Amino acid sequence: MRCTICGIFIDLVNEETNEGWVPFFYEGDAEHGPICSSCSEQFIREAEDGEFELKKEYRGKMIYHEENRHPDQWISLELGFILN
Repeated sequence: MRCTICGIFIDLVNEETNEGWVPFFYEGDAEHGPICSSCSEQFIREAEDGEFELKKEYRGKMIYHEENRHPDQWISLELGFILN
C-alpha cells in the first residue's frame, strides 16, 4: 500500500502494519487515498458528516501520488507533494 501524498510504501503483512492509515479521504467531491498516519495527522480532518477530508488550507494545493489498482500489484505513477 502506498500513501497518496508522500508516497511511502508498506507491505500489508498484518493489521498492525497499517495502523493509523486512512483508507480514503475527500478533497471536495474527489475521493483520494490511502494516506499514511503521518500525512493524515498533518493534512486530514474529520468533517461534520464523519468523513475524512483534506484540511481547508491545503485544498487545491495538492498533487497526489495516484495508484493504478491492478488485482496483483500497485503501479506507481507520481510522487505527491504540496504546491506553494
